[in-house]
Amino acid sequence: MPVDFTPDSRPDPAASVLGTRWLLIAVGAVAGLAHWAVFDLLTDHVAYDRLVLGLGVAVVVFFAALMMMLGPVRPGRAMAGAGALAAVCAALMLWASLRFDHVSEFLDSGKPLVAVATLAVIAAPFIAALLRERGGWRHYQLLFDTSWESVLRYVAGGLFTGLVWGLLYLSDTFLGLVGITLIDDLIDLDPVPWLISGVALGLGLSVFYALRDYISADLFVQLLRLLTPLVLGVVVIFILALPFRGLSGLLGGLSPAVTLAGVSLAGVVLVSAAVHGGTAGEVQSPVMRLAARVLSGVIAVPAVLAVYAVAVRIGQYGLTPDRIAALVAALVVLGYGASYAVLSLLGRDWMGRLRQANLALAGLVVLVSALWLTPLLNPERMSVASQLDRARAGGAVEELPLWEMAWDWGRAGTNGLAALRALETHPEHAQLVAMIERAEATQFEYEFRQESEEASQVSLHEIVPLRPVGVLLPEGSLDRVSIYERMSLREGCARKFSDGQPGCVLVVADFDPNVEEVEGILLWRSGHGSVQVLGLRIFPDEGSHRVSVIGNTATLEDEDIQRVLNGEFEIAPVSRKALRIGDQEIYPYN
Repeated sequence: MPVDFTPDSRPDPAASVLGTRWLLIAVGAVAGLAHWAVFDLLTDHVAYDRLVLGLGVAVVVFFAALMMMLGPVRPGRAMAGAGALAAVCAALMLWASLRFDHVSEFLDSGKPLVAVATLAVIAAPFIAALLRERGGWRHYQLLFDTSWESVLRYVAGGLFTGLVWGLLYLSDTFLGLVGITLIDDLIDLDPVPWLISGVALGLGLSVFYALRDYISADLFVQLLRLLTPLVLGVVVIFILALPFRGLSGLLGGLSPAVTLAGVSLAGVVLVSAAVHGGTAGEVQSPVMRLAARVLSGVIAVPAVLAVYAVAVRIGQYGLTPDRIAALVAALVVLGYGASYAVLSLLGRDWMGRLRQANLALAGLVVLVSALWLTPLLNPERMSVASQLDRARAGGAVEELPLWEMAWDWGRAGTNGLAALRALETHPEHAQLVAMIERAEATQFEYEFRQESEEASQVSLHEIVPLRPVGVLLPEGSLDRVSIYERMSLREGCARKFSDGQPGCVLVVADFDPNVEEVEGILLWRSGHGSVQVLGLRIFPDEGSHRVSVIGNTATLEDEDIQRVLNGEFEIAPVSRKALRIGDQEIYPYN
């Protein structure tokens, strides 16, 4: 009998509280057995890993969406909606997996899993709302309530499942005191753990659904609203501090961009909580309304800076899948921030317009997530093209992500390495070919970095600037510090400032008059908003020897390295001489 897809909101007589409970328990049991069949039984007997991938994605998405919809949506419609979503997600994952020779390589980065999870999590409430009533996917209040109820149901179900397993292990230990191993014997049977988890999750979801009138998402929305002034204050302080601190702290890597985008995303969540509930349910306090409106206007600032930080990094070192992912995420957050900023300036009904914008922006996120799994947004292929352009322009071999191309970028990376081998016009072609062969033969990235450092023909003397200007060191002395420190130092120097200066400096001075050898303090950017500091004692015939590791010094910031590069420091006598940067003093052996 064909399924009727016409949406309506008529109550289902069979979907009583008791009926829904038993239905969710039964579906949970089937879900547990299905997961066991795919992820345990099938993987032991099927060699074709793409079949396991497709079935695995379909099973996870289908049962997760189905158990979320059951109760509010009739069983037949819930199965149809969950099945359609599962089919789309499985097809997209299979399509994207063709970028790699093996599925395990495809999944290692985690980005495809994030994309398909984002697609499923955001699309499922739209489908549920559509199936609950005609045009429900456009009804903001219904969609918002469905989303929040789904989150809370799964939180409750997950907690209950964890509690069941905790009780089972406790009971097993308790019975073990008198030699009874019944529970342990049952758990050792292959499908039983999956079955228990499915039944417990279904029971937990059903109990929450039965008590939905008493456990409302409004409670959590109200709690979120209380955080709006706090986040607003933090963002405003950040914006006011920017003219005095500059942007150099944003350019040390992707970590600052992630932080900036995270703050903007937090602002988006809080503003969405403020406008929840329609005209009657949105925040009513004049102070909170003002805070939400101002926050709407300023959250675009960190989002813009996040995009800028990633763009600068891409401009310096080209595209990689990680940078593309960071850029896409930052642009999505910027889309939210920019929309909120514009709408906050438009008349009295800005909250109503913002609710409608949220629907469109959620659809945009679903679209971007789907595109990530299609050839239209293939991060590995785009990254290879970018790195080939850098190589054709004569880019330094050490700055090319050769190991990543060999092991992380799938078929596009393999083709890219072949193109680099054939690039005989590169000024360091022989070294390039040697490093490609080393990358292909070395399974672990750290080993490759270590071997590349040992084979490097570029001395640290050519990279690390010395201060005071004009000071000289014995040739090769810096290249004798430990290999780990050389690797870290090269990475720090490569984190250049906006004015092009390297992210490192060595200050050479006679810090201790009682020591004959020259001493130095080496500073470089760690990439985490702090500065790595190393004390050195330099011997003319034996190179540099570490005399202390001051470590990842949080009291120093990236700007302090710039101050030293610009000569804004002094070698000041105290009980012994120290490097003084502003009010801070550093000794080679702190």
